[in-house]
Amino acid sequence: MSYKKQNQLKTFFKQLIKTADLYGVNSNMETILLHPFKEVIINFPVKFDNNHVTIFQGYRIQHNNFLGIYSGGIRLEQTLGLDDIRIFALLMTLKSSLVNIPFGGSFGGIKINPEKYSKNEIEKIIRNFIQKLNKDIGPEVDILSPDLNTNSTVMSWILDSYLSKLPPKQRKKSIQLVTGKPIESGGILGREKAVGQGLVYIIEKWAKDKKFKLRGAKYFVQGFGNVGSWVSRLLKPLGCKLIAVEDSSGAISNIKSIDPYKLAEYRKENGGIAGFPGTRKNNH
Repeated sequence: MSYKKQNQLKTFFKQLIKTADLYGVNSNMETILLHPFKEVIINFPVKFDNNHVTIFQGYRIQHNNFLGIYSGGIRLEQTLGLDDIRIFALLMTLKSSLVNIPFGGSFGGIKINPEKYSKNEIEKIIRNFIQKLNKDIGPEVDILSPDLNTNSTVMSWILDSYLSKLPPKQRKKSIQLVTGKPIESGGILGREKAVGQGLVYIIEKWAKDKKFKLRGAKYFVQGFGNVGSWVSRLLKPLGCKLIAVEDSSGAISNIKSIDPYKLAEYRKENGGIAGFPGTRKNNH
């Protein structure tokens, strides 16, 4: 573990304790919050079409289920480690409790650079991971949701892999294992833009409270995945102008404006925002 990540975890815990003390949280509860209930590390082999076997490492941390079933994201990230997931899992516990939702907090993922693998290879990696993890998850145990580099397609692979190990009679009632799945797999309309829409509601409320005029306001976005792209698309009808974007492929800008709808289509076709017509390339 790098010094930087170790320091991030310590800083996060210090902030948590400081906040808990400020609001008079019982010291026993502080102790419980700082220690996840369960941590799962899985080293699993995947054999590719060239007969080469690669070992991948996946994680699932189930932080706390006092309020209900564990629930949290799953991501694919090259630098992913246990400390990252400990923080995200704890945040999921806190988020659910703060808005009084009867869910606990969890988080997980696979340490991988998804850009290095084809879609078929990613699917094979995902399915192998879920087959090893399936005893630790379930619609009454731990619900998985999309996060960085995991979309509705990935969630459908996760669901299918999990259901394939169940008797036919149990499959229909187990589709609740994942959120963010395609409509045809039992997903719901509006799920794809839900997080981005929530952020836009917050921006609108902030602007109203501060008497800030959104129409004509310029902004930039760091990250143009599902959330960043939807926030940008939903801000356009409010008159806001996107002038700069950065993602893993590069950074672009146009002081006049960038069309977020066209950029979202471009990113879908090209895997990143770099090279989008009508913009200037910037250094990260």
